[in-house]
Amino acid sequence: MSEHVSLYFKGFGKYYNLNASNTANNVSMPKSNGWQAGLEAGIAF
Repeated sequence: MSEHVSLYFKGFGKYYNLNASNTANNVSMPKSNGWQAGLEAGIAF
C-alpha cells in the first residue's frame, strides 16, 4: 500500500508539473478539474 501511494504521488507531481502551463485554462473549469483529481484519487486508492 505504501509503495503504491508513493508511486501515485510521484505521478501526481509529474502530471501537474507538465500541466502547470494550463493552470489559467483550468481556472475557468474548476468542476471538471476537481472531478478529474477525484477520479485520479479514486484510481490510486
